[in-house]
Amino acid sequence: MIGYDGDPAAAKAAVKAAGFKIVRELDVFHAIVVEVKGLGPADAVDKARKGFMRHAKSLGVALRYAEPDRLLYALEPSTSPDIQWNMEMISAPAVWDYYYPLVGDAALGNGVQVAVLDTGIDYTHPELSGKVVWCVNTADYPWTIAGNQPRYCIDRNGHGTHVAGIIAAALDGVGVADVAPFCDTIRDKGA
Repeated sequence: MIGYDGDPAAAKAAVKAAGFKIVRELDVFHAIVVEVKGLGPADAVDKARKGFMRHAKSLGVALRYAEPDRLLYALEPSTSPDIQWNMEMISAPAVWDYYYPLVGDAALGNGVQVAVLDTGIDYTHPELSGKVVWCVNTADYPWTIAGNQPRYCIDRNGHGTHVAGIIAAALDGVGVADVAPFCDTIRDKGA
């Protein structure tokens, strides 16, 4: 990839004069991806830089940089400040970073539905906001309450909320993040 200062048409002319095939034109970023065949990345970058510079000055274009074209990701989950020691202990961030380029948000639980069978969940907790979508309360036997009203399964003990947090605390740079921070829903059974 060649980054340049100057007119995009002149930069393309310099690339063509150097004998390189244009793979992608990124005029907005003042960059051109070129193909350099038969060389490793370092040698290809060096050849692209020298070839471009040989023709660029006479066309009124300046080289800003030359580097290998590579895929970059906007999200690198393992660098979030809300990842605690427990996630490091089970290598969750390494798993996220490895699988994110392959499966996207699914690596962080997107599309996964989780059931927590515990003392209930505090659905108002900021790390779990909007994630508790179904509730079954059997603690008030002989009555069972089931439905999409999480207020019927509020956690008066704290344990169920703790467990839900370990599963699904949001990866948002605040508080903590846990195993499946992008999971869609938590189904709660308050006991």
